[in-house]
Amino acid sequence: MKSLTAFAALAIAAICCPDAAVFAQTSADVEALLARIERDVRPAADPRGSPISLEAYMQRLHVQGVSIAVVDSGRIAWTKTYGWADVDGKRRVTPDTRFQAAAMSTPVASTAALRLVEQGRLSLDKDINLALKSWRLPANELTAKTPVTLRMLLTHMGGFTLTGFPGYASGAAIPTVPQILEGVPPANTTAVRVGLEPGTKWRYSGGGVTIAQLLMTDVTGESFATLVRRLVLDPAGMKSSGYEQPLPDSLASLAAVGYDDNGVALNGRWRTYPELMDSGMWTTASDLARYIIEMQRAYAGHSQMITQATAQAMLTPGPGPSPGWGLGIEMSGAGNSLRFGHAGANAGYRGHFVGWVTGGRGIVVLTNGNNGAQVANAIILSIAREYDWPGLGSRR
Repeated sequence: MKSLTAFAALAIAAICCPDAAVFAQTSADVEALLARIERDVRPAADPRGSPISLEAYMQRLHVQGVSIAVVDSGRIAWTKTYGWADVDGKRRVTPDTRFQAAAMSTPVASTAALRLVEQGRLSLDKDINLALKSWRLPANELTAKTPVTLRMLLTHMGGFTLTGFPGYASGAAIPTVPQILEGVPPANTTAVRVGLEPGTKWRYSGGGVTIAQLLMTDVTGESFATLVRRLVLDPAGMKSSGYEQPLPDSLASLAAVGYDDNGVALNGRWRTYPELMDSGMWTTASDLARYIIEMQRAYAGHSQMITQATAQAMLTPGPGPSPGWGLGIEMSGAGNSLRFGHAGANAGYRGHFVGWVTGGRGIVVLTNGNNGAQVANAIILSIAREYDWPGLGSRR
């Protein structure tokens, strides 16, 4: 997983098949809107440049497949898919196609962590070593002065040395989470250690997020996949999402194959990410849209998933860039343009979701190509421009 500072990038800058649970808009106006979006895609780095069609942009960047879901007025307004889930298998992307969420896994799992805080099973502000059982963060002079807390893990203020993870090829040995954190075989990354005084500087860390994963399983005794399903996926109606790694064979026919920079399929179709909270969720665009909706409902006090107080704390900008990081989620904008979301990058997959805290708006774009971040960001800008939503290419 590599973090994408996509909100900062945006700031500077197939067939429509809605499923039965989606409110489908089929009016001529919406069809015209979709046509404009498809023919007017502009790179996020050059939003005033010449437009290019979505199909041509995908071809230029060797992105094989795209799945989009748009939230409007607090419901999924429409979905649309393009291209191939599996080129060799002649399998097109559909709304049911699952993509690796990469770092977009983190906000969903962070919501589960905060439910454990609500239940009194975790503390946001106590030393994590007081709750860890199967592994402990090695002490040094930095942690002796300032212990690491769950709040620091979720806001990337723990001062950790490891940013992200490359995944494991098909057939490779898969390490346990303690092996990952210690950096011992078969882990393919270095040990997760504190290199900056905790709480003093924002530095994105998938390693810190993975400690949070272990913290959650240590205090509950549940598997991570089961825990997040019970606390978040089921309450949010995310029936096509899960943190099972490796991907079960029964779901392989629904999964998009990952493709490299040149549009060539990854060896083994995709990599395995045991760093579940950081990189491990498989999901659909519609399911991430459901997460956006549930977070908006929670912020307004209308959700059974988490309390209003927790949602508001989670979506309050804190440390970090543009303008800051909430609890496990990136924040951008202010006022009626205040937005939450995350971007993600696993080998062969790129994506981005953004939801407006108020107003019931949101966009999800998932791709199965290493160059898909450029496509996703351009689509988000195009959609926001068409809807004239505040903060992303709006006319207001």
